[in-house]
Amino acid sequence: MKRKIIILISLFFVLGVHAQESRIFLDEIYSDWTDNEIVHSDAIGDQNSGSIDFGKLWYKNDERFIFFRIEVGDEINLQDLNDITLYLDTDKNSSTGLNVHGIGAELEYNFGDRGGKVRVSGFTINVGHEDIGLVSSPTVTSDQFEIAIRRDVSFNGLPLFPQTDFNAAMIDNGAGGDKLPNETGGITLNMPNYVYEPLPQFSISKLDESYLRVLTYNVEQDGFFSPSKMPSFERLLKAAKPAIIGFEEIYDHTSQQTAARVEEILPSSAGEQWYHAKQGSDNIVISRYPIIGTHQIDQNGAFLIDLRPANDSDLLFVVAHTPCCDNNVTRQMEIDAIMAYVRDAKAGGTSMPIAENTPIVIVGDMNLVGFAQQQTTLITGDIFYENNYGPDFNPDWDDTSLEDAKPFTTGMPMTFTWYDEGSSFSPGRLDYIVYSGSVLEIKNSFAFFTKGLSSDSLSAYNLLPGDSQFAADHIPVVADFEFKELTGVEQTSIPSGFNLYQNYPNPFNPTTKIKFTVPLFTHPSIPSREGKERSDRGVSVTLIVYDILGEKIATLVNEPKKPGTYEVEFYAHNLPSGIYYYRLVAGDFNDTKKFVLIK
Repeated sequence: MKRKIIILISLFFVLGVHAQESRIFLDEIYSDWTDNEIVHSDAIGDQNSGSIDFGKLWYKNDERFIFFRIEVGDEINLQDLNDITLYLDTDKNSSTGLNVHGIGAELEYNFGDRGGKVRVSGFTINVGHEDIGLVSSPTVTSDQFEIAIRRDVSFNGLPLFPQTDFNAAMIDNGAGGDKLPNETGGITLNMPNYVYEPLPQFSISKLDESYLRVLTYNVEQDGFFSPSKMPSFERLLKAAKPAIIGFEEIYDHTSQQTAARVEEILPSSAGEQWYHAKQGSDNIVISRYPIIGTHQIDQNGAFLIDLRPANDSDLLFVVAHTPCCDNNVTRQMEIDAIMAYVRDAKAGGTSMPIAENTPIVIVGDMNLVGFAQQQTTLITGDIFYENNYGPDFNPDWDDTSLEDAKPFTTGMPMTFTWYDEGSSFSPGRLDYIVYSGSVLEIKNSFAFFTKGLSSDSLSAYNLLPGDSQFAADHIPVVADFEFKELTGVEQTSIPSGFNLYQNYPNPFNPTTKIKFTVPLFTHPSIPSREGKERSDRGVSVTLIVYDILGEKIATLVNEPKKPGTYEVEFYAHNLPSGIYYYRLVAGDFNDTKKFVLIK
């Protein structure tokens, strides 16, 4: 009985059976919200005029942010052309702050004006998004939005949220005049402190050398060649180590000059080089693989890349930088043109036709800050101006939509790829990586926001907290792809050798995954003409975690394993931050790797 109890405790330690509160992520997906988080349902049709008509309001918090999800009735751009205002009475005292709708609001923020006021200790302070850590999603038009505000901001030395509960109200101060709630006094909300699930996992280092790492980066007006910014760009690229880069906003330099600059940062080994090409005024591709064709699509470019010998395939790689801001018509036309080119290339109707199941990856600064139809076209092939660009189509090879990588921003419960403290616009997702999911599987993706990284991660990769922000207003976006096995293609699933992979993610908090492989192996005790023969019998495998002093922390595997690929999860909730090691022993194979726990 005693032994069974010890085993049970070990399993709970390894598997991490701990109750944790789920998180909210600002990611244009609303499945993480539950009905339990609906704090108010406003009456439909109670506005004076117009189409802004509040519906349901959801609320939740984590250890750093408060989150709202709000239905606004019509499809609008939250950051422009509206008078929706959020009021928070953070001390629950109606006699302090702004007297509005029966509450005393310390915070007043108008989303359409992209600014507001904080009233604390008798002072009134004008604030923008950066002052309160505000992020909203999506940046395209929608009939509902997610909003995050930091809990720990302070003004004149006084915290904006001095206590764990507060009152909230939302009012359309335009002609519609809708109020949420209709009754005065606001809605009372609180900020419980729980242990929350880990943030989305990512790995700055590539997890497997066979993966194809792609990076897209708007470097802001040729900033890649600015002497003052060069050190930040160098640190970012050295940490990311991409195989294919799609640059935007390199206007005044050639692709050859850009490739030479990349070569200085990431020198080629023997037999390697950086291939390069440019299309449009500012779109450049730098690739470890030969670029065998290019085609200009309006101001954007398509590039055909030969991935051999790493993968027996070409890659259709499109780099785009569509018009900014309120230029909805031209932006839609350029995205229509890109998708029409993909449609025609698949059908063999372009100067650069592609074979069936050729991977398709579209990257770039899409500037999707206007109508949501532009995003829909990019992903689904629903072409808007059909008279100019032809019929709709299903862009993936299996007659489905493309996949949206939608990478999370490092260290943040949200996805944004553009960040400018000095702009009135709050952070947003402007840069995209979309791909043909029928032939590619995304294994890792992130928006490389150094401000969100821990000090341990910064140190491990020789980065500075301000690198991504100082280099450009856009954040580099990374994705790692694995090529899928296609039906009818004969491939073996038996590994050719023992292998212990780097854990994912690394650094981690508090869970990480460790992958290893077991091949077909030989038994000298089984006679054959060669004295050995391959066997699929199990081989004894142990996988053990140690601390930096060599003390055993946990045994993750201790049993025979047949040939195959295995993945084990390690849960380190009860361990302190620090450096640890994991060691795999299988037959004559012995390998140890280092990983870092950061809390």
